[in-house]
Amino acid sequence: MTKAIQFNTAEQCIHDRFDRIASIIPDNHAVSDKDNILTYHDLERLSNKMAHCIIGTLGNGNGNIALMFENNVLLAIGILGILKSGRSYVPLDTSFPIERKKFIIGDADCKMIICTAETSKYANSIADGIYVLAADKMPSGIPESTPQTASLPGSNAVTLYTSGSTGEPKGVLQSHQNLVHFVKRMTDQYPIYPQDKAICYLSPAFSAHALSFLGALLCGATLVMQDFRNGNFLGFSKWMKETEISFAMMIPSFLRHFLAVQEKQDRYPHLRILMLAGETLYRSDVEKAKKVFHPSIEMVNLYASTEGYMMRSFSIKKDTIIKTNIVPIGYPVDGMNLSLIGKDNKQPGPKESGEIILSSKFVSEGYWRRPSLQETNFSLDSNDNSIRIFKTSDIAYYLEDDCLVHTGRKDSVVKLRGYRIDFDEIINILLQNSEVMEAACTLKEDSSGTEHIIAYVVPSSSRGYDPEIVRAMLVRLLPDYMTPSYIIEISELPKNDSGKLDTKSLPDQEWIHGSVHKEKPADEIESALVDIFEKVLKISPIGTNENFLKIGANSLGLFVAFSEVEKKFKIKIDVKTTIDNPNIQSLATLIHKH
Repeated sequence: MTKAIQFNTAEQCIHDRFDRIASIIPDNHAVSDKDNILTYHDLERLSNKMAHCIIGTLGNGNGNIALMFENNVLLAIGILGILKSGRSYVPLDTSFPIERKKFIIGDADCKMIICTAETSKYANSIADGIYVLAADKMPSGIPESTPQTASLPGSNAVTLYTSGSTGEPKGVLQSHQNLVHFVKRMTDQYPIYPQDKAICYLSPAFSAHALSFLGALLCGATLVMQDFRNGNFLGFSKWMKETEISFAMMIPSFLRHFLAVQEKQDRYPHLRILMLAGETLYRSDVEKAKKVFHPSIEMVNLYASTEGYMMRSFSIKKDTIIKTNIVPIGYPVDGMNLSLIGKDNKQPGPKESGEIILSSKFVSEGYWRRPSLQETNFSLDSNDNSIRIFKTSDIAYYLEDDCLVHTGRKDSVVKLRGYRIDFDEIINILLQNSEVMEAACTLKEDSSGTEHIIAYVVPSSSRGYDPEIVRAMLVRLLPDYMTPSYIIEISELPKNDSGKLDTKSLPDQEWIHGSVHKEKPADEIESALVDIFEKVLKISPIGTNENFLKIGANSLGLFVAFSEVEKKFKIKIDVKTTIDNPNIQSLATLIHKH
């Protein structure tokens, strides 16, 4: 089938739309990973079985069920099975610290955890007595027919936990019809066809996961699952070409690292559409991308959030001229009405900034059990109670042709590597240490343009604080993307005349760092490795005994460096093993063994 399968309506359940696709193209490939391929009929049958397992254990009803998977076919079975059981899913990133997983499971009042047989022992250790179901060990004799449940289009489908200003993550609710409409409005402009292959490598705990996951399965395409954390950019690039991916989504920072390892001949002729969202996209990013991708590609800069998903889009083709340094977030999309509110609640003039306000029937129902936050950010339209109004806290301005340019945030929330991060959550954890009296965070760019979270602490006494204890606490309680690259001790936080933190006066991090205990290269291999890592990470000098993570390297930068090492020494690096002991000496030892 070469035509798109049209949506009859957006006001339907996700699994009902999926079942319709499965009835039209039952033998087409629905989802694949490195070991498995399922057709639409297979996925329909197995997700029905999962739903019957859930109903048989919990009975009929609603409520949240936690999911803990890498990106593989079992994740697709789990999500659809939960939805078909009449319940909503709560994705847990497998890399989250145990305390964060436990908090989410408890806060969401999850009645079950679905995982793999391999991870079921670990799941039971954090389940606090709730039922654990292994998706790859479902009991025999379970029906594979479609279960009858009371799910409605307005029922909650997913509760996604994002960073929260109270120091705890908050759950954002999204209904079936909201997510179906998201896919409809996206594919009305940028169609996904049954012959497409859509790559899915982002964590299911990240809202952008739905772009590829639902985009493929609700349009009849093949969803190709990949766990990027088990590889690197060179392997990822090769795999994209070999599998002939035609639809992909990237965070701008991911795109930059992806482009950094490309050879001149890399053209990706099968890649039709590349969605870009989650961070600011710059004109220079587009110019570099055009040198790598095939001229026929259409790149799309999206404005989206966990509460609203796709709200604006800007299409970039071969001849598109971008006049601003920041790539615009573009033009209106169906069903999502955006307006700007400036100072004194007045509409700003041309090129004047204001807060983006969303009005829509398809915006999130709000936050799970956070009434005060709900009241602050959400309201109902006074003329139509079916329309919800959401204050995004995003700042933007209009160009002359109704095109919107996003310029930042009005609060402590930032976007880094596509994740929404509330600095207040990090600060709350810093202040749990009795040696820390005050704390602040900011986002700063190094000389390569890579952004880092910088934490500032004011010690409680003249004796200072123990940075290793503070960092250990942050690593234990926060996911990797929220952990500050650097912690800087200062005597006091700078304040403005009103007594509020003056963020602009926080001192810059010295990217050229120093240490009295740096080991120098012992041989030519270590010397070559130092050259590679100093060049890629933009950190100098690097001692061969230094832990990359402790000197401010982020995981994306490390993947690029590992790719360069693979090219130079013609070896395959086990990234997981290397990350366990991330320094030059351990990497050189691996190379010597080959």
